[in-house]
Amino acid sequence: MRSLTFFNSFGPGSRLLPVGVFVALVAIVSACGSPLGSVKAGLSASCSAPADQKGSFMARVARFPLKVRVDSRFTLAQRQTIAQVVSTWNSVGHSILNGPLFVIEASTVSASTLSDDPRSCGSDFGGEESFAILRETSNTHWSSIGLAKTVPAATFRCDTGVVSQQVIYTFPELVSDSQFSSIVLHELGHAIGLDHSCLDKEGRSDYRSCFGLEESHAYRQAVMYPWLRTSAAKGAGEVKEALRDNDKLRAGCVVGTD
Repeated sequence: MRSLTFFNSFGPGSRLLPVGVFVALVAIVSACGSPLGSVKAGLSASCSAPADQKGSFMARVARFPLKVRVDSRFTLAQRQTIAQVVSTWNSVGHSILNGPLFVIEASTVSASTLSDDPRSCGSDFGGEESFAILRETSNTHWSSIGLAKTVPAATFRCDTGVVSQQVIYTFPELVSDSQFSSIVLHELGHAIGLDHSCLDKEGRSDYRSCFGLEESHAYRQAVMYPWLRTSAAKGAGEVKEALRDNDKLRAGCVVGTD
């Protein structure tokens, strides 16, 4: 029987309020069976993640590169940003696999993909080797798929040990233009199998809680940290356009071939 498992990033300060608050960057995983059991079995033998991040992974993908179908509703500037973010992740792929993690496909996202419910593993969002990144424009539809206005993006994945299909939803208008690259960079991290750099609730020995981390802590600075600071000022807010050492280190755990 298929079951839905939700990994949410809501916590203190996750509402869109004036200066100094955060939006939540969410990974929503639709899983068959136990996600944790399948993930740990799939980590690279050379994984050097710290002990308190050993549980910070989701199911691995079957193989790389993954083909990315980009929604034609994105503006030209947004498509260019997505291409740049793909290039950023591909630099990690080349250092680990001597090849890219993602290849952008020119194909158009189908109307059925845009209307299907991403929470259902019965929907067709691609397969093991391809996925779509979509641009949402409707508050009503965003709410209908279980997402709040405090969430500018989400990754939905189905797995039975490895990922059988996945899809990324983004709602660019929920953040400043300058932060669009940050949310795409974060969601593509989920697409390769990275969960958040720290747990958005009480931690455990293999997955440290985000609460109490200093600003300078590696898990807080990581692209895969579950929140992004926003600002009421136009064009302002926290921006993370470069992968940090912690992001690259953990990527080796799910991208490595051994």
